[in-house]
Amino acid sequence: MRDGGFPVDDEDVLETMARMLAAAGETEAASLIRSGRCKFEWDHRDNWNGGTDCYVLRIAIAAENFVAIGDRKTALEGVIVKRLEEAASQFGTDWYSVALSPMIVSMPGRPDLEGGPVSYSVRRAIIDLLRQEDVPWRGELSDVDFLAPVFDLDVMPSHDSRFKTAGQDIWQHRVN
Repeated sequence: MRDGGFPVDDEDVLETMARMLAAAGETEAASLIRSGRCKFEWDHRDNWNGGTDCYVLRIAIAAENFVAIGDRKTALEGVIVKRLEEAASQFGTDWYSVALSPMIVSMPGRPDLEGGPVSYSVRRAIIDLLRQEDVPWRGELSDVDFLAPVFDLDVMPSHDSRFKTAGQDIWQHRVN
């Protein structure tokens, strides 16, 4: 996903930030990046220097952690934004801010919503496994495979006299 205006995946920038924070001894901030639900959001465009996009990195963390942070929230946001700006400086002059918030994770009687966030390493492992197994997971189905569950393409006639079925027609014009 590239919501942060980077030419690379947002997850790669987040992992770089977490590693920088850990190397600098800011383990609590690194842990928030790795365990929180991180999302870049475009905030606004400023007219500074010909136009600068401003983004917010929203980090939703477990409610217990949010309460435990207490008065250190602003300081932690400052530490994280410093590393974000350092990591993102190679991509341009956009401006960034960080906002920590409590994660909404469950509702009484809704066990499907219980639990914490999925960490970066687990998300990356899932994506790697899907790629390794060649599982079509993000628009990688062919037109025929995409339409087959909705239409019986082997029964539908083709409007092209060279083909008996719509499936053959679609495959010839879109795949072959």
